[in-house]
Amino acid sequence: MANVQDRFCIDKYEAAIVDKNSKQPASPNYPPSPTQSQIFFDLFQTSPEIQRMKQSARSLPMPDRGAEKQTTFAPLAISVAGIQPQSFLNKVMAEEACTAAGKRLCTREEWFTSCVGPDQVSARVGQKLYPYGPRFLSDKCNVGRTASFSVLYTAGDKRLQNPRLGEITDSLGVPLRMNTGIKAGCTNGYGVYDMVGNLDEIVADLASGGSNMTFVGGFYARSQPGSEQSCSSAVTDHSATGWYDYSVGFRCCADPGASTYTHAGGGSTDTFVSDEDITVHAPSPLIQIPGLSLSPGTTNQTKALADANNNIFIPIPFLGEYLAALYRFGVGATVLIAILMIIVGGGQYILSRGDSSGIETAKKRITQAIIGLLLSVGSYTILYFINPQLVQFTSLQVLYIPGIKFASDVELAPPPKTGIKTKGREWYFDTFGNTEKDVAIESIPNFLGRKNLTVNKSAVDAFTAVQAQVDKTLPGWKGEKVWAFNWRQVKGSSAMSLHAWGIAVDVNPATCPKYEKSSRGQGPDDLCDCDIPDEVIKAFLNNGFNWLGGKGFNDGKTCDAMHFELRSSYFEAKGIGPRVNN
Repeated sequence: MANVQDRFCIDKYEAAIVDKNSKQPASPNYPPSPTQSQIFFDLFQTSPEIQRMKQSARSLPMPDRGAEKQTTFAPLAISVAGIQPQSFLNKVMAEEACTAAGKRLCTREEWFTSCVGPDQVSARVGQKLYPYGPRFLSDKCNVGRTASFSVLYTAGDKRLQNPRLGEITDSLGVPLRMNTGIKAGCTNGYGVYDMVGNLDEIVADLASGGSNMTFVGGFYARSQPGSEQSCSSAVTDHSATGWYDYSVGFRCCADPGASTYTHAGGGSTDTFVSDEDITVHAPSPLIQIPGLSLSPGTTNQTKALADANNNIFIPIPFLGEYLAALYRFGVGATVLIAILMIIVGGGQYILSRGDSSGIETAKKRITQAIIGLLLSVGSYTILYFINPQLVQFTSLQVLYIPGIKFASDVELAPPPKTGIKTKGREWYFDTFGNTEKDVAIESIPNFLGRKNLTVNKSAVDAFTAVQAQVDKTLPGWKGEKVWAFNWRQVKGSSAMSLHAWGIAVDVNPATCPKYEKSSRGQGPDDLCDCDIPDEVIKAFLNNGFNWLGGKGFNDGKTCDAMHFELRSSYFEAKGIGPRVNN
């Protein structure tokens, strides 16, 4: 969170929502409620609703639901860079998610103060100002975009609650609702992002006698030339409890010193890394230099820099500080030596007793010492004259790469030593290789939405057949996360994973996690929790894959519904590898 004038703190990014218990993400395209999300999911697949859409849009698939489809779902707000922010929610839902995180909704005055930034502290609500300054700049924030409903509906028949609206992209494939923080110029000195554009944001203030909510900042399509939305823009026309649409989101505030939740991953989801998780420790140099004073370590990225691609760079000042201290020490030592040499030269001159050779030697020593003294003292001026950058010991800008917690079986484990044949995997070692370099791999483009999926060359036909069947039975379906080839062992086991040879694939690990059925009160015959459509599962099963979420493919005690794999029998049928029972 960003500290604003020591009065309050505010989320740096528009909020997303996860389940408080499992930390699995909710879909940003549905209300964060099991009941309401089910209503939307069912309603907008009915024939009357589809017929209301433009003919060109009727084939668009419904987005998958996330953690909000679970009956035990409890919303928790998180503020993280680089993910889709939550929309399709009302004020009551936003308040509940903030409260669960130890936060609250911002007041409109707090939100405005954060939006205009520290350089416009005298500003008041009503003035047309922007995070980056007093003049509107069209390229700074996510503004001036097409309204999503115009892609799905004619102007007189729009339905702003259709979950498909959250999936609309522009002609270049860029989502209209952008990931948080991706517009690096849409910020200010407080380090808050996207306060104008992207999504409208709900604040605590009520309107119309307390029945309507207030949302501010203007979403990506409301701000157009001639009607630019600013930090003062607000809409007060909609019910605080009954209105949901694709353009409305939120962020949270907190009082200074409040104990707030920082999301850093959990359960089977990817790790989300927020700025509070970045810790820079001051080093302890083995070679100490007199006068060396290093900056204290920091646990935030308040001064972090972001480039146009939203890459975060963390300033590391310690090397520059060390070199500066070394420079100062070197100049001081040189001055002392020069003075000592001048004294020695003076002594030689006095003791030469008129000897011309001794006098010349003394003069030379004194002259060289003076030249050295002038060079050392004047080196700063000389270097500055050559290039001012030579005397500025700037901080290193280190690219910050968030850690990723891979789900379940996908977690990395040390590979076995070269040539070791782990029990139960001899056939695969013999057929596909003993080391990662031995495995013949190939990339498949656009497999279940993944741009390039690396698999075993001998398995390309099987993966291609799966995609062909999905294209026919469920066109356009994409997995949230899809991965295959990865040379490693199964987590907690000495056995190599079939991912090591590129003949297994994981799909949607966040929503189809690996777990023991008993932990969720399920019996051996109960279906595994998973949101992969039946059409996709059938496409795998029809093309030689085993599915570890299906009855008959596991022990009835463990679900691993993300995992599909090709066993040796598939390859034997193609004449690949020795014939063994496996």
